Amino acid sequence: MSRPYRKRSDELDVFRALGHPVRRKIVMAALDKVQSFTALCEITRRSGTALAGHLRVLREAKVITATRSGRSVFYRVNRRNLRPDARWLADVADLSARNS
Repeated sequence: MSRPYRKRSDELDVFRALGHPVRRKIVMAALDKVQSFTALCEITRRSGTALAGHLRVLREAKVITATRSGRSVFYRVNRRNLRPDARWLADVADLSARNS
């Protein structure tokens, strides 16, 4: 179960960021398709102010990246940063299934 070295605080930030259902919804929406701020407001049914707070948490944890194009901002999932945590979670789930 080896994985690339990452600081423990980075790992905790990722899990904290994914701990809220709205942020998980954002990640799922931006996983395979770049999403605009407006589209994410509609998908999550949140106001711009509320959504901005969730996006800030996800950006600080490096779960998503933001790209500005003119007056619009587009978001996508930072798969490279999530990959080690996803592998670890899959390993834990696999061990849990074997031990139950």
